[in-house]
Order: sequence, then C-alpha cells, then structure tokens
Amino acid sequence: MSVPEAINLTAQHPANQPLLFRLQEQYYLKVDKQAIRISNVSCLCDANELLVKIHYIFNFDYEYELKPTYGLLEKAWGLPVSVGNSAALNDFVRQALENSL
Repeated sequence: MSVPEAINLTAQHPANQPLLFRLQEQYYLKVDKQAIRISNVSCLCDANELLVKIHYIFNFDYEYELKPTYGLLEKAWGLPVSVGNSAALNDFVRQALENSL
C-alpha cells in the first residue's frame, strides 16, 4: 500500500486530527489530507508520545474512544490529565505502577 492509498483509506473513517499510522516500517501523522513522515521515531511508544505532545501543544481533543488510553499515558508520564479525573483511571495507574516496581 502506498501513502496516498493509506490517506484515502483513513479518509473513509472520519476522525479528529491528527491521526497516527504506520506503513512499511515508517510512522506518519495524517493532518487534513497530508501525511507527514516522522523521521525520529523508531517505535510505537515514541510515535504515541509525539502524538500526545502534538495534541497538547495545539490543544486538540483526543478521539472519544481513545480518551481513556491517552488519559492513562498522560498520568503515567506525569502530565496534567486532560480527559477528566476518573477513579477507575487513578486506580488502574496506581496498580500498574505498583506492579512494575
């Protein structure tokens, strides 16, 4: 699959911007109808960290379905949690951090 084909495929599923996708061992950010190749990223964790930072810098809302995931990442990275304070999220993060020690 080519990058233009991937852009067309993602256009069939409406989503907020920006959107992260991987194609042929390379990560891309989709913004509007453009794909921006991320050159300094070697793994999904780094790509997601960049995506969270972009959301934060530009004050974008997360996709509704992904808010709990990004809330967890914000909490784990010590960032202010932007998706609301949830007792379930707090308990999950506390248990995950306790089990990793």
